[in-house]
Amino acid sequence: MGTYALSAGYYDAYYKRAQQVRTIIQKSFKAALDENDILISPAAPSAAYKIVPSGFVDGGPSGLPVGLQMIGAAFDEEKLFMVGHIFEKTLRGRRFVPPIIEDDNVR
Repeated sequence: MGTYALSAGYYDAYYKRAQQVRTIIQKSFKAALDENDILISPAAPSAAYKIVPSGFVDGGPSGLPVGLQMIGAAFDEEKLFMVGHIFEKTLRGRRFVPPIIEDDNVR
């Protein structure tokens, strides 16, 4: 299907546009990582579903766990490991409630 779509004249409409969007995203991440050592964000747009209460940050805004991801520059894993280690040491035995805006759609 994908080969047909690219050969049937849809190249500009789909593939080329996807490449342009990818480039915009790469530039945005590069700009953010030029100003910051790492980026920390939720791993999903909302807290866990009530039937899947797993994650490593307890008590998100709806009382359910929130997954956390740390993003670093390419080939800069050492910095990510260092920040992850500091994060774990700092929070050992404590609860961390991330400052996330309440999502009215999660119940």
